[in-house]
Order: sequence, then structure tokens, then C-alpha cells
Amino acid sequence: MKRLSLAIASLLVAASASAIELCDGIGYTVASGETIEGNAVCTDATLKVQGVVTGNVTQKGVGDVIVNGTGGEGVVNGNVTEKGDGRVEVKLGGSIGGNVKESGAGSVKLTDGSTVNGNVTEKGDGDAKVESGSNVSGNVSEASAGNAVVKEGSTVNGNVSEK
Repeated sequence: MKRLSLAIASLLVAASASAIELCDGIGYTVASGETIEGNAVCTDATLKVQGVVTGNVTQKGVGDVIVNGTGGEGVVNGNVTEKGDGRVEVKLGGSIGGNVKESGAGSVKLTDGSTVNGNVTEKGDGDAKVESGSNVSGNVSEASAGNAVVKEGSTVNGNVSEK
């Protein structure tokens, strides 16, 4: 009986750690009022979040991640990672509970009172911008060709660095 309980517990942990592929070459919008439970993955397309994703968001290949807070939502409770040619844009009061990392040719841009509760990292060609009253609780870093920009009225509670 103990082995069966451990096996079931292992399966539940594995299932909860899996990600939902929302778009494979075709864009997808998590609409206002919609909640994706767990992690979301988008491959070679743009993922727009106007609702809620309770886990992490990962975009691989060509495409963007756009978190739009219009209507009081636009929330990702975990991290946002963009691993290809594309950008991450958090706008109109959108909120990221963890870190934002862009590692390909693209940029990260926060506008219009948006919030990132972790760090913002841009490692490829592109800029890391915090604008229009947006807030980053952690650090903002740009590690390749590009700039780290924090405009007046926005706040970064950690460090800002360019390499």
C-alpha cells in the first residue's frame, strides 16, 4: 500500500509540473476572464495574456509574449521566459509574479503602470525598458547589444546594469 501511495504521489507531482502547449505555430490569447491553471508554453507564435496564467509562461522560437492588464487582469503568477526572436511586453497594468527573461533577439518593455515582482533580464540583442510608471521589485539587466532604460516615474527596487 505504501508503494502505491508513493507511485500515485509521484504521478501527481509530474502532472502538476507539466506545461500546456497553447500555441504551436498559431498565436493564442488567454482572454480576460480565462484562467490557465499551471504552466503555459507557446512555440513559434505570439501568446497574449489578458486573463490569468497561474504558473510560468515560456515562449520558444519566433514570437512574442504580451501581458495586457486591460480590464484588471493580464496576470502571470510565475516567470515569463522568451527564448527566441521576439519580445516580452507587459503593458496597461499587467503583472508578472516572478522574473522576466528574454534571451534571443528581442526586447523587454514594461509600460503603463505594469509590475514585475522579480528581476528583468535581457540577454540578446535588444533593450530592457521600464517606462510610464511601471515597477520592478528586483534588478533590471541588459547583457548584450542594447540598453537598460528606466524612465522618470518608474521604479526599480534593485540594481540596473548594462554589460
